[in-house]
Amino acid sequence: MTEAGRNSSRNIHIAGRGLACALGNTLFESVAGLAAGGVKPAVAEGEMTSPYPYFTIGDTAPVDPAAWTARARNIITNVVREAGGEQLRNAPLFIASSSLNMGAIERDQVRLHDMHAEAEEIACWLDWQGPVYWVSTACTSSINALLSASQMLRDGPFVEAMVLGVELANRYTQSGFAAMQLLSEQAARPLGAGRDGLVLGEAVAALRLSTAPQRWTLCGGACVVDGQDATGASARAVISCWREALRVSGLRADTIDLIKLQAAGSPTNDALELGAVDEVFSLTPALTSLKAHIGHTLGASGAAEIALLTASLEAGVWPTVQHAQDDSLPHCLDAMAPTHSARLLASIIGFGGSHACAVLQDNGIEPHEPEADVVHRFRLWEVCGRSGPALPDGWREALATLLGQRPRRIGTWAEAGLFGALSCMRDADETALPAGAILRLSSLGGPIAATLQTLQTIKEDGMAMPFAFLQSQPGQLLAIIAQAVQWQGDARIMNSRDPLALLHAACNEAGPRGVLIGWLEEAHDAATASNFWLRLRPADPHVSADFAPATLAGLQVCRYVRLGLEGKLDVA
Repeated sequence: MTEAGRNSSRNIHIAGRGLACALGNTLFESVAGLAAGGVKPAVAEGEMTSPYPYFTIGDTAPVDPAAWTARARNIITNVVREAGGEQLRNAPLFIASSSLNMGAIERDQVRLHDMHAEAEEIACWLDWQGPVYWVSTACTSSINALLSASQMLRDGPFVEAMVLGVELANRYTQSGFAAMQLLSEQAARPLGAGRDGLVLGEAVAALRLSTAPQRWTLCGGACVVDGQDATGASARAVISCWREALRVSGLRADTIDLIKLQAAGSPTNDALELGAVDEVFSLTPALTSLKAHIGHTLGASGAAEIALLTASLEAGVWPTVQHAQDDSLPHCLDAMAPTHSARLLASIIGFGGSHACAVLQDNGIEPHEPEADVVHRFRLWEVCGRSGPALPDGWREALATLLGQRPRRIGTWAEAGLFGALSCMRDADETALPAGAILRLSSLGGPIAATLQTLQTIKEDGMAMPFAFLQSQPGQLLAIIAQAVQWQGDARIMNSRDPLALLHAACNEAGPRGVLIGWLEEAHDAATASNFWLRLRPADPHVSADFAPATLAGLQVCRYVRLGLEGKLDVA
């Protein structure tokens, strides 16, 4: 197929799906389980102060319960096979997770060193030959992976990609959420009377994307990070996210038939999300949530809920509402399926002030795809600001000067990242990141010191400490930077072993306001630490310069970056 043929489709389609969750070990079983009214959650493992309910995946084969890795491999390979993954071993693989193999680390099966190594191990299980990316933005991870994968397909040269959401049981996540007092001891009650928190769950979900027409079209989507509340939702961010997703999809709000809400049972966030419904939609679409049936599956939730909901709609199955709704709220979950459900908006809200959504269309009901917004992509970028790659002496005092105060309780890793971002902005002669710019961060290891401290505390005391757990969540840094640079917009953490591939992907997704991108690694010695940031804006396409193949050393001194095909970069 020619390059023009590959890129002629403005929309991306779902060509295959796979799912393992509490409802079943396959997507077919999960839809059947939903039709039967669902399942009751088990009691979460671990030595916590209260028995919290937890939605677990039934084992797909008899394995030693202590062999966390063997179980994970079995579940993941089966789900990818169900989605048709054996047909595209050379395509990009986007793995979305907030915990990856934390359960194996807790059992001393592996050491915590480089979290991206677990993503690469999953690729080895699948015999994957294509590029591997790991997206980690807490609960919005798999929606953000879906958006990055779809943009990569639009820009070529690939025609298919796999998005894999992975969230499997571990004490680290359960204890951290319990320490934050976010969990219900009873049940998940989305928009429910007496709702008192979340119920977590396991899920592995695969979405195979294609440029070839299929029944379901991914019309568009959006991600908005807001620093207003680093642990909860922001009303203005939910509204901005939904409106941006509709804009890029080429759809009016009144064409959406169904909204899959986050609605996880949070007393405040459920009400906030309904306020956004009234702000964006003059006529309220049908409303549903899947959290009462599979739990909040964190980094896997976007892919898992899209797979389950689309398959259920095809089968004529609707999520039942088995708890009393809160009559003080302006809306409730619909007890019956809408008579027309051609277009749906799937919304996810997560830690780190991250809000993401995707807009999908059932071409079996509505055969005419919307005219998606055509975004002009820039191939030549000017490096307007740069910082790093090493932290200078006295950087903490310099950070306090940049902020006007010392940061409080965000952890050393986040402090270093914030210093690098602000230093890069200062070098670009900017005090605020303009609206429309995007923010990207890569960190293969993340905040290792805070994670190790949290794991040790759980091992000794059975419960995480709230601030230590927050500091171990890499997505928090996005909200911290957003607040510091007076900005709200598209931000995500995406990792690859190849830093140049990440820069290429970021520039492909950036618009006329450019990108702020950083590579941040925490280490126990200065030789292996890094904190390198670039601020890029579109350059005059007629600039005359001598270009050479990009290298990491070249990025530290170049003035221009030029994008080619297949992830190739030149610098001058």
